[in-house]
Amino acid sequence: MRIICPFCEAAYDVPASLIATRRKLRCARCQGDWVPQADIPAEPPAPAEPPSLTIPPPPPVTAPERLAPEPAPPRARSPAALVLLAWVLSFAVLGTVGWGAVNWRQAAMRAWPASVRLYAVLGLEK
Repeated sequence: MRIICPFCEAAYDVPASLIATRRKLRCARCQGDWVPQADIPAEPPAPAEPPSLTIPPPPPVTAPERLAPEPAPPRARSPAALVLLAWVLSFAVLGTVGWGAVNWRQAAMRAWPASVRLYAVLGLEK
C-alpha cells in the first residue's frame, strides 16, 4: 500500500499488515510521527463532455494582391576595385607627405636638426 507523509508529502510503499495494526510510523525525510489511515478509494470523476466536432468555415477566397517588386540590393564594390582604391589613396598620402617634406624643408630642419643630414644626402639642404 502506498502512504504519504502528511508533513512533507514523502511517499512510501508499506505492507498492508503494518497499516492494519495501527502502528505509529516515522517519516525518514522529516522525522515526523503519524499513524497512517487506510485510504478510502475516491469516487472516480464524472467523464467530461467530448469536445464538439464543429469545423469552422474556410475563409473567403480573395484575389491575391499584386506586390511591388523588391528593389535590387545596392551593388557592392568588387575586391579588385577596393584594392585599386587603397593603392591610389596610399600614393596620394605618400605624395602629400613628400611634397610637404620638400616644400617646408627649412622649417623641418629647424624643428628637427637631425634631418639636416637627410636633406644633405638628397641634395636639398638649402
